[in-house]
Amino acid sequence: MLPFDLPRRGFLKSLAALPAAASALADNAAAPVRPLLESFDYSGVRLLPGRLLDQYRTTRDFYLNLSEDDAVHGFRVQAGLPAPGRHPGGWCSSSTGLVFGQWLSGMARIARATGDSDLRDKAVRMMRAWAQCFDKTGQAGAHYPFDKTLCGLLDLHLYAKVPEALPLAERLTQAAVKSLSRTRQLASPADQQAAAGGCEEWYTLSENLYRAYLATGDTRFREFGDVWRYDAYWSRFLETSRPAVLRVHAYSHVNSFCGLPLAYAVSGDARRLQMARNAFDFVHGSQMFCTGGFGPGERLVGYAGDLGRSLELHADTAEVPCGSWAGFKLSRYLLNYSGEARYGDWIERLVYNGIGAALPMRGDGETFYYGDYRTGSGTRSYLWDRWPCCSGSYIQAVADYVNLIYFRDSAGLFVNLFVPSEVSWTHNGQPVKLTQETDYPETGEVRMRIESSAPFTAAIRFRVPDWASGLRAEVNGEPAALKARPSTWAAIERGWRDGDRIVLRVPLSLRAEPVDARHPDRVAILYGPVVLVEDLRFNLGLQMTPGRHSTTDLAARLRPEKGHPLRFEVIDPPSQVVHSGRFFPYWDAAAGLPYRMYHDFTHNELA
Repeated sequence: MLPFDLPRRGFLKSLAALPAAASALADNAAAPVRPLLESFDYSGVRLLPGRLLDQYRTTRDFYLNLSEDDAVHGFRVQAGLPAPGRHPGGWCSSSTGLVFGQWLSGMARIARATGDSDLRDKAVRMMRAWAQCFDKTGQAGAHYPFDKTLCGLLDLHLYAKVPEALPLAERLTQAAVKSLSRTRQLASPADQQAAAGGCEEWYTLSENLYRAYLATGDTRFREFGDVWRYDAYWSRFLETSRPAVLRVHAYSHVNSFCGLPLAYAVSGDARRLQMARNAFDFVHGSQMFCTGGFGPGERLVGYAGDLGRSLELHADTAEVPCGSWAGFKLSRYLLNYSGEARYGDWIERLVYNGIGAALPMRGDGETFYYGDYRTGSGTRSYLWDRWPCCSGSYIQAVADYVNLIYFRDSAGLFVNLFVPSEVSWTHNGQPVKLTQETDYPETGEVRMRIESSAPFTAAIRFRVPDWASGLRAEVNGEPAALKARPSTWAAIERGWRDGDRIVLRVPLSLRAEPVDARHPDRVAILYGPVVLVEDLRFNLGLQMTPGRHSTTDLAARLRPEKGHPLRFEVIDPPSQVVHSGRFFPYWDAAAGLPYRMYHDFTHNELA
């Protein structure tokens, strides 16, 4: 392996110009921190028939049918090699460098999860075609494509076991050490730079470099990751989850937080984990809509009702695939290193209302990009440009489903999502399988079955959703003692035998969620984890008295349609007359259909 030529002296000298809290975060030489909860790393988990498996398969088929010649056409042109195919166009008009590594990453993860040799082989051919071009040019590209390509190569190494992937990642990083500019991030935090449109997003690079170090033990990845730590921004979250807000590019700055748990993992510095916790609480507490999306106009917002006011203007309310990808990663890392169930709540929101409610990829790079949550009327539509950044994060976010359902530790299993699926693992040397059968969230019943060739003792824990009070459980038909507080793990610890059955009963009901504290009557309506939207094609509009939109109030106005537990009709309370209004899951909104997600009841007094 060739040495990385890392200019550490200049980097450390420049830290003196950063805020005191940032410069105090010096490197620590320590063994990597082991996660408290382990992910299954796309192995041993299988989706069973249901909504998520349908999306998984549709996504796999779209990316399997990508033209390989088109995908590498721009790289070949730049390398002076024969270049069959064509430029894909749109955001990839010169090359697919913006998304190419994410395609490789998503393909590798899905192939690992499903044993899909066709998808794996396609990813390997695309990687090798790119490698021929890299051999010619030796160019790492700019910060953004370097980061994505490194991720793809690392995932091909980890999940597809491609022998040449890691050496390619090493050579690519060596080229990046020599070529990537370090002047901008050392001069000032990105709030004083272009936050979008031309921003290099250097502040996201540490995550995948730290992933490479944790996977290989090669300290040169860690050292280069240290260069890109975003201490000038991260240090704002050292002691608070409500720092002065910088109105910077939302997705990339939330994505940058994913470097923090891994900075903790590689250094053992608990301050970095605390910053990650505070960053999560910042997003969850002041930036997040009911869907789990964030970033109206692609910006972080202030605390003085800015989130609620954005609903009067922004059709570009949230970057859905990219934002889901960032939310999945940050939540998963915090689950790994803190063990706290509350970080799974954001995952559930995004699974049903974020990427799980995205229109499918279609045609020649048509991509669902923005969620539209306006109070007047919203629609779901494809972005006007082909192959945007979300066409890269789309496959990664969907591929991550299987890695978000279950976690484990030495004591047993953690069930984070209630999804038709099965998981196989070894507990104290004993092979075990658990199968989930459920129609959740259409109903609140979740059935689980244990398979094991011999008895074993373990704790099986279930995340209690943040909105769920009164979750109950049965084991083999008998009530189980359970402490089930929202946003915690409810545990059943006992001896288990083959054929044992667990039934969870998750209470589902209507509720209204205000968009922020300054707009208590500007609310979204949810049923369990599902965001409901009002069909605006032929309705009269739901009228509610300000301050009167409790679960009881909503139940008096919305009645489930027969045979459709997630579709509701609007009724007049005194007469019980059914209005023309209908509510249905946001995920069911067809492209172009007008709907309303947030309802402003401030002036909507009932007669």
